Amino acid sequence: PLLVMPIWDIYENLLMWQARYFGSAPKCPRYWAKGNKGCFHILGKDTPTITLVEDLVSAIKVSRHGTAMPIFGSEVSNEVATYLSSRYENINLWLDKDKRDYAQKRVRSLSILFNKAKAITTECDPKECSDADIRSYIA
Repeated sequence: PLLVMPIWDIYENLLMWQARYFGSAPKCPRYWAKGNKGCFHILGKDTPTITLVEDLVSAIKVSRHGTAMPIFGSEVSNEVATYLSSRYENINLWLDKDKRDYAQKRVRSLSILFNKAKAITTECDPKECSDADIRSYIA
């Protein structure tokens, strides 16, 4: 019970893949990611605001309403932030609720690079939120 999501470049080279485990084995991680996790897999509409989320499925769901990018984990490097600041005016950092403190702290440092930096923390994961809720959170 594994969903494997490959990420290709424009030349059809495999950059990385992320897998989501749906089985019942308690010790198996829910997600695996292998390859170049530093790739910029930006999805959705071209807007002045980018929303960073932890995984590819969440990025796909959020990208229905704006620009989204998975960070394949829960941390945003300075290199990623600097690159994104050259393309986007604003940034949202939407992490799982157990990463609330990190998100708040990281957004304070990101506010130097962006006009507006916002941490989004919700009880549900982005992929579990309704479309209406996503639109209101990323606005």
